[in-house]
Amino acid sequence: MLAHNNVTVMAGRARFLGANSLAIEPTGCDVGLGKNAKSMFDATIEAANIIIATGSKAAALPMPGSQLPGVIDSDGALALTSVPKSIAIIGAGAIGCEWSCILSRLGCQVTLIEKLPQVLPQVEKELGAVLAEMLISEGITVHTGADHPRILQEGSNLGCSLDMPPKTERKA
Repeated sequence: MLAHNNVTVMAGRARFLGANSLAIEPTGCDVGLGKNAKSMFDATIEAANIIIATGSKAAALPMPGSQLPGVIDSDGALALTSVPKSIAIIGAGAIGCEWSCILSRLGCQVTLIEKLPQVLPQVEKELGAVLAEMLISEGITVHTGADHPRILQEGSNLGCSLDMPPKTERKA
């Protein structure tokens, strides 16, 4: 689509020189840019329209066991060559929910774990509750309010230990 619309993709570190100009210095990160990418070189670009796509980097899990071999982030999930039999996904934000749905629909047994009290903690409570019910109806195990999760090595497998608050019953 970019090539068809005559968009040139350049990788590097950019800084604005003015309202319509950029200085670009190469960083060596040109993986996956496609056929319309320019080779890496220092450049000054003048254009009426400039799009800066900064990319993203998966956040490190601040929990015991997150550095064990076999623990992957969302970038590592993209590199999977087969569907795992089961997986625990820590974090029920947008990316965790997306991966839960994808892997579940491919036949993986998925457990979704969120430290905060609801799925999609950054949205309205009602939306999070609706999504949680949808995930559960698709066979995904959902744990919210999971305080202090820990990743454990169990022989050649990984496991997850959760401190869960006591369940309370709602009265109608």
